[in-house]
Amino acid sequence: MSISYEEAVSKLKKAVKTSHIDNQKHLDLTLVDPIQREDLQKALMFVKAMIVRGEISDSQFKSDVGLEA
Repeated sequence: MSISYEEAVSKLKKAVKTSHIDNQKHLDLTLVDPIQREDLQKALMFVKAMIVRGEISDSQFKSDVGLEA
């Protein structure tokens, strides 16, 4: 899969859900069409690999995707 960080974040933004508990946000892949879920899973794995390699921080990703301010 050839994808950029920006493309991955753009895809994952569609799966951000605000919880009813303390207005917390999380990724919920059930928010997208089942046909698109595999692409979202790949995007999430791509970003996670970048975090593990130290190319981006977890907090930077969360900020970019809209999970935290």
